[in-house]
Amino acid sequence: MSGRVRSISRRRKKQIAAIAGLFGLYALAGFLGAPKLVDKLARDYVHEKLHLNLAIREVQVNPLRLALRLDGVSVSEAGVKTPLLSLKSVYINVDALGSLWRRQIEVDDLDLLAPVMDARIDREGHLNLLKLVPPEDPDDKSRTNWHLAALGVHQGRIALADDSRPKPFTALLEPLNLQLHNLSSRPAGSGKYHFAAETGKGEALEWHGTVALNPVRSEGDLAIRGLQAKTVADYAQSALPLSVQAGRLSMAGHYVLLLENDTPTVRLTGGALNLEGLQAATVVEQPLQLRLDRMSMKDLSLDWPAQNLTCPELSFQKLAIGEDGPAWVSIDGVKLSRLDWNPVKQLASLKGLGVEGIRVQGDGKAPLLSVPRLEIAASTVALTPKQLQVGRVVIPKGEARFTREPGDQSDWTRFVSRLLPRLSKPQPAPAGPEVPWRTALAELALSDFRVNAEDRTPKKPVSLPLYIRQLSIHPEMDAAKPQRFEGEFDIGSSASLRVGGDLQESPLILSGHADLKGLDLPPLTPYLADFARFQLQSGKLDLNGRFLVKDAKVPQAEYHGSIGIDNFVANDLFLQERFLAWKRLQVNGLDFNLSPMKAKIREIVAEQPFSRVMILPDKSLNIAQILATTPPEASSKSTSPTKSNATVAATVDINRVAVRNGAMLFADLSLKPQFATGIEALNGEVRGVSTRPGAIADIRLLGRVDQYGKADIHGRVNPLAPDARTAMALKFDNVELTTLTPYSAKFAGYRIEKGKLSLDLDYQIENRQLKASNRIVLNQLTLGEKVESPDAVNMPLRLALALLKDGKGVIDLDLPISGSLDDPQFRVGPIVWKAFVNVVTKVATAPFRFIAGLVGGGEDMDSLAFAPGETAIRPDTRDKVLRLAQALNQRPQLRAELRGSFDPDLDRQAIRAARLDEALKARALKAPKEPESLEGLFAERFGQDALKQKKALALRPAGGQELAVAMEAYRASLRTALMDQEVVADGDLRQLALDRSRSLRQLLIDEGKVEEARVFMLEPEAASGAEGRVVSKVSLNAL
Repeated sequence: MSGRVRSISRRRKKQIAAIAGLFGLYALAGFLGAPKLVDKLARDYVHEKLHLNLAIREVQVNPLRLALRLDGVSVSEAGVKTPLLSLKSVYINVDALGSLWRRQIEVDDLDLLAPVMDARIDREGHLNLLKLVPPEDPDDKSRTNWHLAALGVHQGRIALADDSRPKPFTALLEPLNLQLHNLSSRPAGSGKYHFAAETGKGEALEWHGTVALNPVRSEGDLAIRGLQAKTVADYAQSALPLSVQAGRLSMAGHYVLLLENDTPTVRLTGGALNLEGLQAATVVEQPLQLRLDRMSMKDLSLDWPAQNLTCPELSFQKLAIGEDGPAWVSIDGVKLSRLDWNPVKQLASLKGLGVEGIRVQGDGKAPLLSVPRLEIAASTVALTPKQLQVGRVVIPKGEARFTREPGDQSDWTRFVSRLLPRLSKPQPAPAGPEVPWRTALAELALSDFRVNAEDRTPKKPVSLPLYIRQLSIHPEMDAAKPQRFEGEFDIGSSASLRVGGDLQESPLILSGHADLKGLDLPPLTPYLADFARFQLQSGKLDLNGRFLVKDAKVPQAEYHGSIGIDNFVANDLFLQERFLAWKRLQVNGLDFNLSPMKAKIREIVAEQPFSRVMILPDKSLNIAQILATTPPEASSKSTSPTKSNATVAATVDINRVAVRNGAMLFADLSLKPQFATGIEALNGEVRGVSTRPGAIADIRLLGRVDQYGKADIHGRVNPLAPDARTAMALKFDNVELTTLTPYSAKFAGYRIEKGKLSLDLDYQIENRQLKASNRIVLNQLTLGEKVESPDAVNMPLRLALALLKDGKGVIDLDLPISGSLDDPQFRVGPIVWKAFVNVVTKVATAPFRFIAGLVGGGEDMDSLAFAPGETAIRPDTRDKVLRLAQALNQRPQLRAELRGSFDPDLDRQAIRAARLDEALKARALKAPKEPESLEGLFAERFGQDALKQKKALALRPAGGQELAVAMEAYRASLRTALMDQEVVADGDLRQLALDRSRSLRQLLIDEGKVEEARVFMLEPEAASGAEGRVVSKVSLNAL
């Protein structure tokens, strides 16, 4: 028994010794020989399989623990100094028993210390690190499973260089640390990992989860914190339209990765993306700065390769675009709800969008646009076809500014033209035709929105604020379909506008209904400066009707409705006085068409219209200056009509024009004193106004001239061609003549003391032939003081008026005129005035002709004949005097002025003869028996001797008939001698003329019944008699 035991013991000892020897040899080989073998095998494998160079500074093998450590490892390309991969040390610990037991390679621990990878992508896009992956051997179908219990990467470093970018990109990732547990190649085997990396710039990557390799599947959480936006932008380069200077990007999410049949499937859920402090600039010559405080995406989900994307919430805070200083465009916040992308339909959908604090700042102090909030309902974008469908856009409040400037510019166009070139570079034109985008908007709804509009194109800027109470627009994607719109607006301080209708884009058709109330017109005055020089003091415009605008070869526009203007007052800029006004001007039943231009109006009613027509000191009309469209220098130059300025006459039909309580003031400031008169209480109507050929309008107007005068205008006229057919009657009654003093002073040289004027004008025009009756009635016209005027007519006006006045103090003149309107010298006003002057002149210069026309008789009624030396009134003279008395009784404003006359020769001889005859009669009475009184008187005065001598000489011997003749001559010589002896003084002749005047005066008073105060005797005068008569004169003058 004991021998057997000893035998077994010796055998075991041998076995143990053998095993110990083998173990020793194994240990010796492992510790001493294995490192060299491993080094050689590794180098050969890398060289043969990867065509790379492997360098290992030291290899340590622990055969007891089946552990391997490699120090100073580097893998590099031939001729390249920088290795692809280098490690400070690699430690591997294999579980041999486990490997044998599980028939797979069991690695308990794989530890990499300070790995450094030089990752580089060349210009062709090849990654150099792929050279570390051995090529697959198609003949090697063997497969060995493995299990890695723990993998650790410590203090790693990755240097990335991408030369494929237009500008080479470099990045450095360190330190890099990785922990991985239970990674296996067996099916359904999975392990946990934790990966962490930093860049040294505050950027960090953390990645943890599970991973399986058969099939490849990984699930976990990925987080990137503090990634510099500039790093991403530098890598993206031209793919981004911005140059990024600053910003931090953080990302996180849960993912599931599955690789089946070489097809990767990725599902990202719960994703979050945050971008903070972004500062960027546009990539142009003069870049704009973009600043974003924060962008946030929450609960993001993504499927790959399905490419489905869902983002329940995306928001932006504090976005600003501009230069240094105030931002050009700023947005306080943007929030998107439920963003989805469907790759199959190529469709992106958005549940909603909210934007807060929108502000667009131009170059002024006030912003161009300020919108506190904007909301957009569900919207979609389809890439195929290109369609954008925007849901309801709501702007509940806001304010905008619009300034129009000279040169068809505005602050908005200037802002856009300044902004767009600085946002992006111009894109080259596409090589072929592109499919245009089609857009549709469900509705645009604005409310409580103010637009501060200003137009600086007139000399004086026009400001017209517009307040949008409510505006709703319903656009259509199809441009051929009409878009509905409706809105309510406040314009200025008092106007309101309600409008609604349809807008079609192609072709452009705008139709609808507008109701405008109370638009204040004075702010629009600067628009009138180019063609009118007046200031609108007040006026409000009302408009209610339907409109239609069409874009065609010939633009078309229509309006059907009414127009009214209330409390309109316009002052001219020269005199600062009202020249046109009315309480209300109402146009009812207006049908207007632009092409062809025509208008049909049922009724125009003017309530209390007023106009002021003035002749200015320079004798120009105020209306001509107020409505002047060109400066005086330009207007003085004649222009000839050309085709470019020819216009087609519009057709206008007005059924009725009514005037209620109208007024007009006429003033002539060229006179001194100045003249002014007016027509008030003007009422009436005009019917049938039309520009159609042959149309006749009926006119009936009644008014009051000044305070008590009356005006009556009625008749028919062709408005289009008044010179073809007109029948007008104008009647003015009881007009105060004192208002015409300025004209009487200028043209007649007298003021008017008192009087009334009545005019009865009847004008008939047929085929440009005028027949006019101008009846002028002056009642109690009395001239005042004389006025010096170079334009006054030189005539005895007072006498003429006295002659023209009847017994009641009325002057009644009828001045008919006629002529052809084709005669350039024929002008109605000057002709009527000339006719009046001719009548007055003829009356004043030939009063007795006018008298003869009144009472009969000849034109020589002013010549009253007397026998020489006598004062007795002859029968023919008596007839004239009595007719003159009759005329004086009919013209009570006249006075008669009698001027007795004498002929120094005829009357002197007649007086001598009369005195001789008286002496002879007296001698005959004393000596009735004396046969010859003549000889006795001669002898008494000259002596008997003288008598005898004269007789002897006269009666020489003669007989028969000769004696009778001689005797007669003898007596004549005696008579002549006696008469020559009579002395007739000039006073005797003057007294004779006075006696003749007294005889005439007495006849006028006693038998003619003329008031004594109206008959005057003038200083006598010498006159030459004729045909045995001496003529005294009578003249007429005004009292």
